[in-house]
Formats: sequence, C-alpha cells, structure tokens
Amino acid sequence: MRLVMVGALLVVVGCGGRARGAPESASGSVTGTFDGNPIPTNSVVAVKSSENGVFAVAVIFVNIANACSVLQSGNRPPNLADLQLVVEGTGEAGTGAFAITSVSNTVTVAALPGDGGAAPMSQPMTSSDPYATVTFGKTDANCMTTTYDSEASGSFTLTTVTSSEVAGRFDVTFSGGDHVTGSFDAPVCNLPSGGTTTTTTTCGG
Repeated sequence: MRLVMVGALLVVVGCGGRARGAPESASGSVTGTFDGNPIPTNSVVAVKSSENGVFAVAVIFVNIANACSVLQSGNRPPNLADLQLVVEGTGEAGTGAFAITSVSNTVTVAALPGDGGAAPMSQPMTSSDPYATVTFGKTDANCMTTTYDSEASGSFTLTTVTSSEVAGRFDVTFSGGDHVTGSFDAPVCNLPSGGTTTTTTTCGG
C-alpha cells in the first residue's frame, strides 16, 4: 500500500474496496494558517485502506465541495488546497494518539507521471508502528504544485474509527513555525472496487 500526493489530492493505493458513497454529514474545525494560507474546510473526508496486514487511515481537509465524489471519479481539479493527516501501520486501524513523523525523512520509490515531477512516491524512514504524517499542499490553475510541505511534528489523535466514520483531533507545528490545530468528524469515503483511486493526467479532468 502507498499513500501518494498527486497535485494536492490524496491517492490511496491498496485493496479492500467497498461500495461507493459516503455519509453527507461531516464537521471539521481548524485554528492556524500555513504561510498565511488558511486551512480549507470546504470538505472533510476520511479514506481507509488495508492490504496484507497493513492499514492506512487518512483525513483530508480540502477546498472543494464533494471531495469524496472527486476521489472516486479520479478527476484532477485545478487550484486545490488541502491538509492531509495519515496514520499507517500493521494490524488493524484503531484509536489512539500518534506522533507525527516528518515526510521529508523518506525513501523515494518513484516519480509520478503528469505532475511535473513534483510529487514523489515515498515512505517515511521510521521504525515507529504505526506512524503518522501530515502534509499541506496547493496547486495552481494548471494543476501544478505551488506549495508543498511535509516537515512537521506534533500529534494526530483518532478517537473514533469505524467503517463509516473517523473522528479525532490534531496539533501540528510545521518546520517554518506555523502551528495548526483542529478537530474532525469525517465520513469515510469508500473507494471504487479494488480500493484504488487515481487522478487523470489532464488538468480539470
């Protein structure tokens, strides 16, 4: 399983697909900014994936409506901004407080096509199990990455993890000193069969 940034939208590659659809209700609040940029809360969704005894739970704050439908369709909208928090480890996904590992401490596996070389596929070099990561990203009107930062520390706490809901809170400090805190109660966005969502290489979709 891999968790990959394409532009500023998450791609989760794994198995264990479920039927499409997600509950309509969601809530999320954020205090703080990144380099003067507000953290978007237009949509807050969760994505779960598991493969060969490894799980991942991602929570995504993004500046577009209906983010779950976008993830399911594979479209690649321009002018994205998002904050992504991820927990990955062995066993079953569960509740708990997880220390955030800087994604800059990674092994690059491959570059992704159609993204200007701006989004490597990578895995943190850490012995922690499970481990948590956070990223903030933005793209422009041509879907090119303009802002991307994954050097951060802090905590990501999951208080509820079910097949339909992920809830919790976070407290993150990025390497530049920006401090962001928040909470969320996000519906799980069920991916198409096979548990994989991809983005098109044509901007807009």
